[in-house]
Amino acid sequence: MKTKFYNGKFYIGEGQFAHSILIEDGRIIGIDVDDEGDSKVDLEGATVIPGLNDSHLHLVQMGQAMNRVDLSVAKNVDEVINMSKDFMESHPKDFFYGRGWNQDYFENGEVRLLDRHDLDKVSKDVPIMLERVCGHVAAVNTRAIEFMELNADTVVEGGEIRLGSDGLPNGIITENALAYVKEFIPKETEDELKKMVIEGMDYAVSMGVTSVGSTDFYADGYESTVPLVNGIYKNAEHSLRYDPQFNFQSMKGLEDYYKTYYLDDSLYNDTYTRGTLKVFKDGSLGARTAMLRKPYNDEANAMGTSAVDNQVLEEMLAFCEKNSMRMIVHVIGDQAVEDLINIYSKGMAKGNPNRHGIVHCQITDSGQLKRIAENKIYVYYQPVFLQYDIMIIEDRVGKDLAKTSYAFKTMQDLDPTLVSYGTDSPVEDLNPFENIYHAVTRQRRNGFPEGGFYPEERVSVSKAIDAYTIGSAYAQDLDKVKGRIKVGHFADFVVLDKDIFTCKPEEIKEIRPIATYISGKKVFSK
Repeated sequence: MKTKFYNGKFYIGEGQFAHSILIEDGRIIGIDVDDEGDSKVDLEGATVIPGLNDSHLHLVQMGQAMNRVDLSVAKNVDEVINMSKDFMESHPKDFFYGRGWNQDYFENGEVRLLDRHDLDKVSKDVPIMLERVCGHVAAVNTRAIEFMELNADTVVEGGEIRLGSDGLPNGIITENALAYVKEFIPKETEDELKKMVIEGMDYAVSMGVTSVGSTDFYADGYESTVPLVNGIYKNAEHSLRYDPQFNFQSMKGLEDYYKTYYLDDSLYNDTYTRGTLKVFKDGSLGARTAMLRKPYNDEANAMGTSAVDNQVLEEMLAFCEKNSMRMIVHVIGDQAVEDLINIYSKGMAKGNPNRHGIVHCQITDSGQLKRIAENKIYVYYQPVFLQYDIMIIEDRVGKDLAKTSYAFKTMQDLDPTLVSYGTDSPVEDLNPFENIYHAVTRQRRNGFPEGGFYPEERVSVSKAIDAYTIGSAYAQDLDKVKGRIKVGHFADFVVLDKDIFTCKPEEIKEIRPIATYISGKKVFSK
């Protein structure tokens, strides 16, 4: 059965629009053709863009975060404490976990990381862990320290359990130590977690996101999360396209996953694809754990934290090259970027046929950007990070390096096929229109700074949408079937409540979908 969607403004490429598309069996079979189809849908002049593809987020954690206290709005330490207290009273648990606080958003009182003394004011009886928004630093209370038996001699490779002036853990933990600590948090039941994941998927399609690249399978616990997520697709319980990014920091975990799941062809279909290895190399700029080539401007004894040795990355890359597997690596600081470029340039086949990539790639100089393009390394950007990082980047790395960082336009000009956009949700909200707004304006939501932060790196609306659609499809090696409103591609598209191509830039962040379609089927209606 053929369906014609007509009377729309379909974006098919920069400066190119169509009035109608024809769909059959979930694919686009015609654009502006005379065939009237078997049924028709009048779009009443609305603007239509391809389905948005968030190239990197954490869907399981996003679903969990939607059911936990949201500390992102806290304006000081006391608000974090009071919000946590209130949530604990209405949601009593044996171990309390929350996420989202950011000391750089504190408008009054002390601007610092939380520690055990702060969390002890929430409760001295229940173990508590409150994770910073970046996911690279957290605070735990004294009861949690006792419960997990942490002490001055507790060592976690690639992470830190910080000590206070008394020589005891002060409640601040970083990087790989977070994963160690999280193992003590009681897990949701399978049914509870499944409900949360589907809730996150529903939110995604309501925002016009039809595909995701999601880091949800970690070395600790993937034996339960893989069957859970795959089961959703095996039973056709959701249509959101899902490309897993499985995280391992050692060869053993990677080899086990490869044999158990990656090679199992029966798991994969049009909506649940094979995915990519995801590795963490460094931390975050906000936590000063991103690896820099020079000390932080605002903390002379800090240069970041390495979460994995370069030798291990080289071994993983060799394994991926041998087995035609994609590999992407979380790198934020310019030292981590440099290390990864060197590893890729030496260890991967010329032209990067396996489409290995860099996730975040925030702090860079112009020479590194050129090398990335020359080596055809795919870059997974999150423009929404500017909402926060505009406030800190020059303090952290200085103006000279800030000028060539978050270089969305430069990278896209070098090679547009290498650039994709995502949100890293729940680090930031999944909202793609806020993400596009930041790429186009390089301003915070309040319009600061006027004219944009290093405005020469602003991109056009078309370029931002291309990065969010076909760019993400290139990164996933799925550009032949999705990412465009194009004959032969999946009929994944979003009908907007405002023309994103003609509205004022500041209005972009307010745009919402009227309807979202995946394979020609309506999966969301406003």
